[in-house]
Amino acid sequence: MITRAIQVLTQFETVVSQIRRHCNEFHHKPRDAKKSKIAINRISQLLDFIPMASDDFGVALSRLNNANRYLDSAEFGAAQYEIRLFEGTLRQFAGRQSPVVFEADLLDSPIENPTESVPGASTV
Repeated sequence: MITRAIQVLTQFETVVSQIRRHCNEFHHKPRDAKKSKIAINRISQLLDFIPMASDDFGVALSRLNNANRYLDSAEFGAAQYEIRLFEGTLRQFAGRQSPVVFEADLLDSPIENPTESVPGASTV
């Protein structure tokens, strides 16, 4: 039902918002390599919960791995840049995916009264 579609969309948005929160933590303390690596680790764990295509997932994971390598080399500015690129990848993906997830769930769910659940719809 529509309730299930809203739940899926809400879960997706929750995971994305948690990832963004960890990215913000990273940006506030970029020179603290230990805390930055913890933030990147949490981001990569959360990334597993997003239903991304292999190519999108690979790009996102590559950005996180690059940031980790830059932190190992004490290249904090470069690590921060990689996290910003990661955020751009996530933003593009989230912009493309959230309506698709919602529509896919609607197509698989029976709608008892379509005019009641779709804003602006009218009966003919």
